[in-house]
Amino acid sequence: MCPYGGMASTGVAAEEEFLAHLAAVAVGATWRDVFPDMPEHWDLTDPISWTYPERSLGPFDYADPPRGSAVFASLDGRGDVAAGMAALDAIRSLAIPIYGAGMVLDRGAPHLYVVLPLGAPNAHVEDLSNFLREQPGMGNAFPERFENGRPEGV
Repeated sequence: MCPYGGMASTGVAAEEEFLAHLAAVAVGATWRDVFPDMPEHWDLTDPISWTYPERSLGPFDYADPPRGSAVFASLDGRGDVAAGMAALDAIRSLAIPIYGAGMVLDRGAPHLYVVLPLGAPNAHVEDLSNFLREQPGMGNAFPERFENGRPEGV
C-alpha cells in the first residue's frame, strides 16, 4: 500500500525526470526510495500517519493539541462571503456545542472551519457537516479531522 493516491506533475520535463529516477531504482526498493520527498513522520505500515503535521486551523481553534474535531465547509462557485458568514450564524441554532468557528482564505478561496469542543461525539461532526451542506451558498462540507486519538464512531 502506498500513501500517495495519485500523481501530478508540472510538465513533461518533470515526468521525464521522475521516470529516469524510477528506472534507476533497484528491484526491491522501498516506497521511500521511489518517493524520496515522502514526509519523515509517515509510517508506511500505519495509514493513519499519512497526514500532514498537526496545526491549528485558525485563531478560533485550539492553539495546541489535543484539539477537538473539526468540519471544513467550502462556499459554492460564487464565493459569496456573506453566505459563509450567514452559515456560521446559522450553526448557533443547532443543539451542538461549538468551540470556535471562522472563515479562512488559505486554500485559494474563502471557506469555513467549525471546531467542536474536546469530547464531542463524532455524530456531531456528521450532523454539522450535513447541516452546512444544506445552507444557501455552501458548496460542500465534510469532517476535516476527528479528535486526536479517538476512534471514529465514538
